[in-house]
Amino acid sequence: MYPTIERHVIRLSPQATAAESNSCSTLFQALCQPQQPAYGIIQIENFLLGILTPTGQGNLFTIHVVESESIPLTGNHSQVEEKMLDLESSIRPIEILKACQLWPNSKSHLENIANQIYKIAMVYGYWENWRLFEGICQRHEINPQQFIEK
Repeated sequence: MYPTIERHVIRLSPQATAAESNSCSTLFQALCQPQQPAYGIIQIENFLLGILTPTGQGNLFTIHVVESESIPLTGNHSQVEEKMLDLESSIRPIEILKACQLWPNSKSHLENIANQIYKIAMVYGYWENWRLFEGICQRHEINPQQFIEK
């Protein structure tokens, strides 16, 4: 998981053209599919990515800027191999998303993910991952609190 460095709220300007409003509406609809919620990934710099998420309003988005230490976007392959994250020991948003999509059959797996993320948040005060977990669960109409109320 990657820590959020910055968080920005992006709103369509009231002076936007019709084409800009249509583009914004299309983007919002693409990210708000009820069967398959989606997120936009934006390459900012070598190790910086932006994760674009919709809000409840069609003209308002949130972008989380995260630092990716795993793969530089330029450079040779030997450097890339040395800087890869240990994917076995970290929970990734895609793993949460897949578990939510398989709900309720994935309840025990989702519970394990929640416990791991919640323990990290409690020990280190790193709540960004827990908020991400909550957001993905809520988009799939799963109450994330059920996993920690034991």
